[in-house]
Amino acid sequence: MRKLPILSAYTLRTLVLEGADRKSCGPDAVVLEMLKAFDESVFEYLLEIFLLLLANRAHVNDAVLWVEHIVSLLPKVPGANAMMKFRPIAVLPCIYKVFSKLCLR
Repeated sequence: MRKLPILSAYTLRTLVLEGADRKSCGPDAVVLEMLKAFDESVFEYLLEIFLLLLANRAHVNDAVLWVEHIVSLLPKVPGANAMMKFRPIAVLPCIYKVFSKLCLR
């Protein structure tokens, strides 16, 4: 059995505070500024959820909402008419971005 990394609500909050403001929200309608306004108790709850996901003990349906994203195609040039002339842009849920950063640490 793999050991989970030792993490804290403080670490999680630090990750959130390091994030850039004024980013678009994803399908979860949460922006980073909202998470920055929370106190330590909310981060303790989020950390508990993240650790359950890392331990594969959370329900898959709960995690699916975090990985749902929107992909838009933006034209690279005016009058783009081929796929190579478009740039895909993905809008990911804010909480998923925080979870990803936490996993990379």
